[in-house]
Amino acid sequence: MRILHTSDFHLREFSDQRWESLLKVLELAEQKNADVLTIGGDLFDSEDAAEALHAELQNLFSGRSFKILIIPGNHDAQAFEAGRYFGESVIILQDINRPWEYGSAAITGLPFEELEPEELLSRLHEAARRVERAEQKLLLIHGELLDVSGDWENYGEEEARRYMPMWLSMFKDLQWDYILAGHFHSKCEIREISSNSERFFIYPGSPISLTKKEIGPRYAVLLEPGPGAIPERIELSTPYMHELHIELTPERLDDPSEELRAKAQALPQNAQILVSVEGYFDRTKIGMTEQELAESITQVASELNMVDQPNFKIADLSQVVQDQLYKDFLDNLSSQELDENKAEAVKKLMIQAMINANR
Repeated sequence: MRILHTSDFHLREFSDQRWESLLKVLELAEQKNADVLTIGGDLFDSEDAAEALHAELQNLFSGRSFKILIIPGNHDAQAFEAGRYFGESVIILQDINRPWEYGSAAITGLPFEELEPEELLSRLHEAARRVERAEQKLLLIHGELLDVSGDWENYGEEEARRYMPMWLSMFKDLQWDYILAGHFHSKCEIREISSNSERFFIYPGSPISLTKKEIGPRYAVLLEPGPGAIPERIELSTPYMHELHIELTPERLDDPSEELRAKAQALPQNAQILVSVEGYFDRTKIGMTEQELAESITQVASELNMVDQPNFKIADLSQVVQDQLYKDFLDNLSSQELDENKAEAVKKLMIQAMINANR
């Protein structure tokens, strides 16, 4: 059995970028000859979106060469009630007592609920008992793995509270071979449930950057359950956020806007660019004031696939670098046996101190 796992499309409108990302994942499932596409929750951003897109999804999902297994997430927990039909290829997994079987494998769905860890662990034990005889046991779940959770930004635009919190240790003694999860947006995470176990917890990440904090290419995960099988990240051609950072130094002699243009031209077309410029420069070397430099960079940035205005944290050091105190400091610094990164950090501290003293 070949499974392509994805999650967290947060669909809102027909034919927007989120909808197009779903089309690309469906195409990938066809290309990879998947038997099953699993969607680990939050297919929709809201129940209203599910209602608006219902007919279009029926048409989109129908006639597929693979089954599509979906569980509700915290955003669309009510979207699949009352037997809502999404096409003959779609199976909604809402009951842990009714796993879906494919040959010798069983896939159990555990949708999002307002559960504390103790309640969740009890449900996991209950679900595991239902599939004891299956050779390959897979769990489709939507919640927060605290081992990888980090900051709230990793969960898109969620409010700061826990969503069905869990730990890898909760699965250690339960014989799930693969946990196919959803809810974690930031990036693709594949963790072994325990060391050298060949059992995996998989977050594919959002298939399209939903916020400016979801940086880097997007992925789906391909797996063929069986002994020694390692899940494979598959990079998607969907839009993603990419940070282009320009660091200024007082030694710089050229306008950095051309560096920005060159870096942007090297990126794929689906990269949506976030520009940041920070550091210190000497206008007598670059030949531009602070305002002129910002305007030059902004002009180049406007020609790029940029999603926001450039973020500037820059300062002109032309007066500071002419100060004898700064020159003496540089002479002293060069005599120290410091590595390049350490020396640069010390230089920045000195520059900031002199700027503050001159205010």
